[in-house]
Amino acid sequence: RSRSLHARVRPAQCMQFLQRVRLCLLLSVFGAGAQHAQLELCDPELHAGSATVEALRASAARLFELNEPTRADACLAAALSIVTAQLEALASEAEALRAYRAARKQHAAAPADSHGCIIHENGATLCLERAATSAESLAMSPVEHTELPTTARECTSEGEALSLVARIERGECTSCSTQTYEACVLDAAQRHWWAAARGFVNLLRSANVAVSSETRFALTQLRDESASVLSLLRQTRMDEATIRCAVLWAQGTTGVHLSVKFASRLDAPVTVLNVDNEQVTINETHVLFSGIGRQKPKRYVVEIELFEPIQPALSSWAFGSVGTVRFTLRKGNATEWKRLTLAAEGLPFKHRVWWEKQEQVEEEEKKLREEEAARKKKLREDEAAARREEAAREKARVEAEARRLEDEERAALRAKGLPLVEAAMAAMEALVAGPAEEAFEATRTATAGLLEAVGQASNQTAREYAESLLNSARSLSSTGFADLTKDALQSTVAQYAAFCQGLVPPAVEAEAGGGGGAGGAA
Repeated sequence: RSRSLHARVRPAQCMQFLQRVRLCLLLSVFGAGAQHAQLELCDPELHAGSATVEALRASAARLFELNEPTRADACLAAALSIVTAQLEALASEAEALRAYRAARKQHAAAPADSHGCIIHENGATLCLERAATSAESLAMSPVEHTELPTTARECTSEGEALSLVARIERGECTSCSTQTYEACVLDAAQRHWWAAARGFVNLLRSANVAVSSETRFALTQLRDESASVLSLLRQTRMDEATIRCAVLWAQGTTGVHLSVKFASRLDAPVTVLNVDNEQVTINETHVLFSGIGRQKPKRYVVEIELFEPIQPALSSWAFGSVGTVRFTLRKGNATEWKRLTLAAEGLPFKHRVWWEKQEQVEEEEKKLREEEAARKKKLREDEAAARREEAAREKARVEAEARRLEDEERAALRAKGLPLVEAAMAAMEALVAGPAEEAFEATRTATAGLLEAVGQASNQTAREYAESLLNSARSLSSTGFADLTKDALQSTVAQYAAFCQGLVPPAVEAEAGGGGGAGGAA
């Protein structure tokens, strides 16, 4: 090839090309992934940090003398891998210097920063200080200890960054970490090294590492800023125009919803997907929006004077689906608006009711009303149940209090009546023993006292029943036929005893236990 093109290609260029071809072939054969195994086979005491080309050569010669060609070949392969990496680094540094030199010749008056960096015409950042320092370190220090960049930030040119990607793919960058690939993507993109950025993205995918939202946001912002600059570059005074955006609107009880389309008609196709340099103002009476179309350098605006005041602090806006921006406005008063704008006609923009949203809002508010009604109904039911429980507790308390008072009254009556019952029974026994007129009157007096004590003095039936028992006892005891009237007299006495005991309330314990037969008889 060099013989056929010697008339057009200089020998130095041809030699440089052949050297780079040889370097690529060597790099395709030897990789750092096998370097550790080669060093282990060559000499276990050597490792990647201390192995030098001279040491490997000496080990290979010694092994050949010992008739161990396999281990000797491993030593030579490891030495060749080290030299190959150094040649690649030198070639990358040379490429960076050539690029910087060519850029300086083309833009001699271009300003440089404190590190000697300038912006190339293709947008890449070229730095002289890093390239010079690396080149000098390669020339002055032993070749074996050359430190290659491990991140995109350490690279001085896109070629060096691409070389880093290639070394990582071959497994030659032992100090490179997958945790730095994401930062390398962002650094390469910010320096406009797009090929290198794509290479690092491929490394991320191969390592199955997810990209964080912060990096995606930074790349998106870089894209959007570039797009906004291009949009402004495309814009000329002939292109400058103002488009009054069409508006859809719907309302609920407390809010108003707007959908602003980046077009002058609602039925127009979407040609502007989003805008830049947007400016939004929401106050009590107006909604203002303006922005420059990204696909078409037109200014899209909407100015609405609202039908009634709103609450700006509770209102919001956000970009909706492609080609729209949405507003949610909180009404100042929960009243229905007759229309969207204060003016009924003569408006500079098209608008109509947003029927789909209106139905959605009405359904949501209907659901909310039903839920509120159900909540209030349940609240009323709970309050009614609570009132019923309280009434039941109050009723039980009153009944318990009444029973307590009744028990106390019965106990007082019992305490008062029991001595009178005993006196009446004693008088009855005296009447049976000797039916004298004095015994009869004493029994009548004891019976009247008992009736008076238990509050039955006005009970004519009780008085007549007691009088009949007394007369019967007196008659039976005075017949003179005691044997014949004995049973009848005992029955009369027993009836009188039951009558007297029935006038006295039974004890509380006896009532709680199911007694009270005498009380029932009374």
